[in-house]
Amino acid sequence: MQRGKTMKKHRWRRLSSVAQGLGILAFLLAIGQPESLRAPAALMAAPASGGQVVVAEPTPPDTLDPVAHSNFNNWYVWQLVYETLVVVQPDGKIAPMLAASWQVSADELTYTFRLRSGIRFHNGNPFTAEDVVFSFNRLAQKGIPYAKARFPTLASVRAVDPTTVAFQLRKKDSSFLSNLGDPFVVGGAILSRQETSDPATKMVGTGPFKMVSYNPGTELVLERNAEYWQPNIPRADRLVVRFIKEPQSAVAAVLAGEVSLIYPTPETFIALRSNPRVKLLSVPTASTWQINMGSVKPPLSLVDVRRAIALTLDREAVAKLALLGEGAPTGPFPPGHPWALPVSQQPYYKRDITRAKQLLAKAGYPNGLDLAFMFPTGLGQSETYRRITEVLQSQMAEAGIRIRIEALETNVWLDKLVKANYDLTMTNPPYFSDPGLYVVPRAGRQGPTPPELQWALDRAEESAFDQLPAVYRQIQLIEAELAYPFTGVVAENKWVVYRGDMIDGVKIDFTMTRRLYFDVRRPR
Repeated sequence: MQRGKTMKKHRWRRLSSVAQGLGILAFLLAIGQPESLRAPAALMAAPASGGQVVVAEPTPPDTLDPVAHSNFNNWYVWQLVYETLVVVQPDGKIAPMLAASWQVSADELTYTFRLRSGIRFHNGNPFTAEDVVFSFNRLAQKGIPYAKARFPTLASVRAVDPTTVAFQLRKKDSSFLSNLGDPFVVGGAILSRQETSDPATKMVGTGPFKMVSYNPGTELVLERNAEYWQPNIPRADRLVVRFIKEPQSAVAAVLAGEVSLIYPTPETFIALRSNPRVKLLSVPTASTWQINMGSVKPPLSLVDVRRAIALTLDREAVAKLALLGEGAPTGPFPPGHPWALPVSQQPYYKRDITRAKQLLAKAGYPNGLDLAFMFPTGLGQSETYRRITEVLQSQMAEAGIRIRIEALETNVWLDKLVKANYDLTMTNPPYFSDPGLYVVPRAGRQGPTPPELQWALDRAEESAFDQLPAVYRQIQLIEAELAYPFTGVVAENKWVVYRGDMIDGVKIDFTMTRRLYFDVRRPR
């Protein structure tokens, strides 16, 4: 996710092939029938209560420490055990969680939270204001920049008394509560100050599930927190999360009854549509695919080159060819977000090859140019990256932009990304509780932030909440005009495939948080 001096003060201190797809389809359509679909008797036995639920995730966590990694695959497990003071709901509203209520001072610099009483951590220790102070001091001392950057204006946290905690800000911050209440608990998770185990390997929180064991890369076992402060949550007595990287293996596991729920790829979702033994859910999500341009030097430091690249994109075709129709054109804000500016209103978002060639000639490249387009191979979505990149390669070629595709190991790709040592790449950010994170430049990933964009970003940081929709729509216009810091391409649907005979209560929303596990159980 080098920037100029003006950017350093900004809020990002908060942060960072089709043919192969058809081969997967063929595999899935050929998968065995009734006998292979039969679940093992042990899993099909009627439970006495909520029972054990076994689900599959495609990517295991790198760490269990909620301040130590920026990859959202880690967040999926953190949120099952840890909680925050408040929580942002799917409709954007902020609701109480570990804090029963809060007050904001007249100058909007002090946030005082009254904590719920009677809550205990999974180790039996009571939850108090000192645990909140400990958690945020730990974030400041041990958190990675991405996590600490969620709270750039935070000056101090102090315990007023055992049930009251006060946060002091250096300046007004319109996104403070949104970041504090991230449902993925990034940066805001509350840990027990009296726990001596390593948070990287053992999670001890206040949430609905307690950690039993973790076999790195293979399986996470959780059990119901019988003393959880919210009634009837979770519904399952035991949750087993198995990590199955290969889509074909995940499909085979759910069809064989080894797991009850999987998150399919576009190919597997489409292939399973006609299978009567599974149920499918699809939802448009906040997960967007966007092109990042390494704009620190020519040719990508030239705005007309970036604009030309943006003009080559046929987003509808990308959704159809690369996502197999399971997606929609997008700007920086996903189209389902209430503050999203329609793609049709964003400059340089309507495909125009003639104009793209004119802009390239104006920038000094009448014969086109050659660029490298890199993508990572180890994030669990390498085939989707490849398909999208190949479609974009074909589209850009029509304007004389010749693309060389580079599939890189994830660590190599990430090193190039954060040092802006690349031409083009693509990132796939998830849902953000803080709307500003959809548009803010990522630290170190681009050249200096243009002053007109910096002005608008600074304005957003100090605006009242009811002013933010208009401010962020203006920012979307500015970013589309500059084709900086990135250009939205498509927002993808997300899917869940599950066995209705093995699990019920499955519900998903556009955030795709794993809070859905709080409501699932074995059917009676």
